[in-house]
Amino acid sequence: MNAGLYVNGVEVQRFDYEDELNRQFVDFEIKCANDTSVHAHKIILSSRAEYFKALFRTHPQMNNIVFGDANIELMERVMRMIYGEIIHVPQLHLEPFNALCTNMRVNHWVKYEPLVLGTGSGDSSMQTSQSTTPTEVYCEVLKQHL
Repeated sequence: MNAGLYVNGVEVQRFDYEDELNRQFVDFEIKCANDTSVHAHKIILSSRAEYFKALFRTHPQMNNIVFGDANIELMERVMRMIYGEIIHVPQLHLEPFNALCTNMRVNHWVKYEPLVLGTGSGDSSMQTSQSTTPTEVYCEVLKQHL
């Protein structure tokens, strides 16, 4: 499954998660399983995930949180999506990915599969494809409810 953040059908602004300048100004750490962690910006987390918005309103000085059973690779995928990247989630990891997004109450995210248009004569059918193509379609909006 591919996933990305959209608001009113428009992809959110992307911030480069790996940009060195952005990394200099991180102000929050998410601790994961096996003593691993990811770093992020409170402003981005709070603007895109209701969990963090509520957390930072009540505890503005907090600078880390523990998601002790969260897999680091999965958490990095969620962070990349929160930062505006289109990410790919393997079928094997869909359930924990969905749970993590639900727990964080990520505001709006879309899952979609690339499509391949039918090529038969007069065939206008569409099929999902596992290959990456420039033709992508929005399949389902999953808006997290408060």
